[in-house]
Amino acid sequence: MANKAVGSVKARETAPPAGGLELSCWLVYWDGGASWADFEKHAPLFARVCPQWYHCNALGWPERGPDAGHLQRMATVALSHRHGVKVLAMVNNFGGTDFDAKRLDRFLAEPARRLAHAQELVRLALEDGADGLDVDYENLRSEQREDFSLFMEALAALCRRKGLLLGTAVHPKTSEAEASAAALAQDYQRLGQAVDFFRPMTYDLHWSTSEPGPIAPLAWVEKALAFACEQVPASKVELGVPGYGYDWPAPPRPGQSGVPARPLGWRAWNDLLQKHGPARRDKGGELVLRYEGRTAFFVDAEALAPKFDLAARLGARGLALWIPGSVDPAFWEAARERMAGSAPPAGSPEAVSASSRPSRRGGSQAG
Repeated sequence: MANKAVGSVKARETAPPAGGLELSCWLVYWDGGASWADFEKHAPLFARVCPQWYHCNALGWPERGPDAGHLQRMATVALSHRHGVKVLAMVNNFGGTDFDAKRLDRFLAEPARRLAHAQELVRLALEDGADGLDVDYENLRSEQREDFSLFMEALAALCRRKGLLLGTAVHPKTSEAEASAAALAQDYQRLGQAVDFFRPMTYDLHWSTSEPGPIAPLAWVEKALAFACEQVPASKVELGVPGYGYDWPAPPRPGQSGVPARPLGWRAWNDLLQKHGPARRDKGGELVLRYEGRTAFFVDAEALAPKFDLAARLGARGLALWIPGSVDPAFWEAARERMAGSAPPAGSPEAVSASSRPSRRGGSQAG
């Protein structure tokens, strides 16, 4: 049964902020409570939160995940609405070790199954008292592009009918010509037309199984955000930013298999600095530490600060953080200085009718 006690306002919140930027985040429950504690402490800074509640199972069906139980979902909605923060329940296709496109094969190609999948997501969101959905279906194959667009369009129509908001996290790309297969599978223009919030995940340029390197260098992020804002109304675009790092092992010897990098939150990064510091800042703006044959990069608050300025300069709606709990604590002060203002009280009138929606202009389990 939907949690009505918290006074959820099902608003078509699509108008851009009146001044400054907005901040959103993804929220996880598998990190020992660190993400929740950070979100609870800084909730008034956020406009929206995307808690990791649902996943697409191996049969291609959306269901509640194991990490957030009923009481956790209720607590997330209650806390968020108390501070005027909208809850967009996240669904992903993570398969234990990576995001799994085969799970989407079960429903994407057939209209009836696409519709049933979308209907079940809407049912779950309404039952759990969410204000909307955030779709994080990753690592699709390029040939799934048309079917994925059709699915998101069908889901968007259902969400509008039920008064739910819709966001999506997408792979970053600087152009179609240079896009990976996973990024090609996401048609920015069509997805941007369908959703209310469009979040390019501008991080993991170097990832856990790649060679060591910067995670979200500013020059690359700028190109990716500029392309997104060319394809999608900028007032819908939220720049996905990382609050973490990686610690890569020494390269494997010939004949040996490589070992993935270790994801780093702020505490783990500081432990490394205490033992092996100091770090230096690389040309992309991130901190880098080399020790005992290993290489570690971390995106601290100083590296994140220019992303606010970049988002403002390109007219983006704001930033979306992956994730509270691992981010440099100094990030919160930087965010406080740049956000559009504290969220309005729960229940305040802020609805924007669907007819006023902007028209289309042309590490770890990272979201």
